Amino acid sequence: MSFPPLHYLSKIKPFSFLTEKEIEILIDDMEVAFYKAGKTIFKKGKKVNRLYFVREGKIGLISDKDLIEVVFEDEVFGIEASLNGLPAEYTAKALEDSVCFELKAERVKKLISRNERFGEFFRKILSRKFHSLLKLYDENRVDNLYADSVINLAKKSLVVIASHESIMDAVRLMNLHRVGSVVVVDGGMRPLGIITHSDIVRFVNKNISFSLPVREVMSFPVEVVDSEASLMDAYLKFVSKAINHLPVVEDGRVVGLISSKDLISKIESHSSLLPLSKKIIRCRDIEELENIFGEVEVSVINMIESGFDYSSISTVVTSLVDMILKKIAEFNRIERKEISKDFVCAPFGDFGRREPSFPIKLRFFILVRDDLQSLLNGFYEDVRRVGIGLEVNLCRKAEVDSFLHSSVDASNTLDFLDSRYLLGDGGLYVSFREAVNSYLSNDLAISSLRKLLSELKLSEYHNNSVENLSFFVSNCAKSLSILLGDKTSRPTPERIKLLSGVIIPKSLAEDLREAYLALKKIELKIKLAGKDKFDDLVIKKSSGVIREMGEWVETSFLK
Repeated sequence: MSFPPLHYLSKIKPFSFLTEKEIEILIDDMEVAFYKAGKTIFKKGKKVNRLYFVREGKIGLISDKDLIEVVFEDEVFGIEASLNGLPAEYTAKALEDSVCFELKAERVKKLISRNERFGEFFRKILSRKFHSLLKLYDENRVDNLYADSVINLAKKSLVVIASHESIMDAVRLMNLHRVGSVVVVDGGMRPLGIITHSDIVRFVNKNISFSLPVREVMSFPVEVVDSEASLMDAYLKFVSKAINHLPVVEDGRVVGLISSKDLISKIESHSSLLPLSKKIIRCRDIEELENIFGEVEVSVINMIESGFDYSSISTVVTSLVDMILKKIAEFNRIERKEISKDFVCAPFGDFGRREPSFPIKLRFFILVRDDLQSLLNGFYEDVRRVGIGLEVNLCRKAEVDSFLHSSVDASNTLDFLDSRYLLGDGGLYVSFREAVNSYLSNDLAISSLRKLLSELKLSEYHNNSVENLSFFVSNCAKSLSILLGDKTSRPTPERIKLLSGVIIPKSLAEDLREAYLALKKIELKIKLAGKDKFDDLVIKKSSGVIREMGEWVETSFLK
């Protein structure tokens, strides 16, 4: 009969990746220890030669007098010290009566070198690749599929046409080669535009003469994808731009073509988002748009379960919601020239920097030259009707300075830094951004850092929610970007990358980026698909990085 821990460990990650024989090796000289509440398991600064698996109870990891982390049932601690042969960074103490399986570090190291997935878990833990760690344990992940290069899927025998040739010449080429598009190129094979089968149908319906040169009717500038790009890059372009064909370029020259049909045939069941953008473009009323928005959430759940990372999900969601908002504006006719020149609509905050959360809730800054409130009310109502939460901040152009002064000073969250143009007059948006930038001073950035640290106490990081931890990271990155002199709206991972080695130490920045992406992915999972035990482990390890970030900020800027 099997020793009881064998069956128990075989159900829990990462031990579930071991074979039965490998688990037997692991538990051959394992000890089962009971610790009464208050008992010290090992002390900070001491060598640790075992990994501890909590079978029952609760263990506290303490640095000086601060409780850094609480380890619950079915979780492991002592990884860093035992596997790296380093003194323990904390004291481990039983917070209640607890039972631990104590695994010899040498046995674990042997299995790390022997079992790839088991070893990958510990390598990623030790290197703090928490975002990658999540991807490792997505059972249905498709990241390897999407990582394939577009050039491997692209049709090398693409059909091209010179800009002076006629529409009829393009039709003949399509029929001859049995393709749905021709790329318009110059003499150096650089893409100028594209003509598709759908365009031809449109020309017929509009009675456009087929003797016209293609340069007068082609779609331009043409969206392209680099030959070294991944299928994911192409996928995101197809979804966000609602197109069917992408020329593949190398050093600016066309070398192939990839179609949405090619991609769908490759990824099959994982392509559910591709039709959504086309549905949005074709929809004719709010009722239809409401149904489409419901499909967006279902598709995001599918992306989560298929192992997509947070950056890919957020890019797709932002693009689709932008398209929905512009469609609603079209229904309400607020993009007519006589109206659009008198206002600008700019989303700000999370959605402004293209990091949406669920349920979708937008914050709009609406700047108007005249009182257009009555004309915009229908737009707001329809946005809410499709299922999108909306908060509107309306301001007259003459009052923008006083509005920003009161808003920024009161909230001190720097959310107006993360705004971007969506609808209306571009010139008004430029004026708004100039006003925003004038208020984003170094003093405001330091004040924001001080407030963030006071709200998220270093000694209590293990008790904070995923939302609070990710909020801390995004706002720290904003404040530090201002100190660097960068006042551009960017997704938080891009900000951290920009700050890396310039303001934030490079190794800390890399760990922080991994932790942030992992937390944002888990935040989505919790709201849409549910959390599991493994997510708790990643949250705890990520919170350790954020605690280090907080300590570094406090030492570097606030003392």
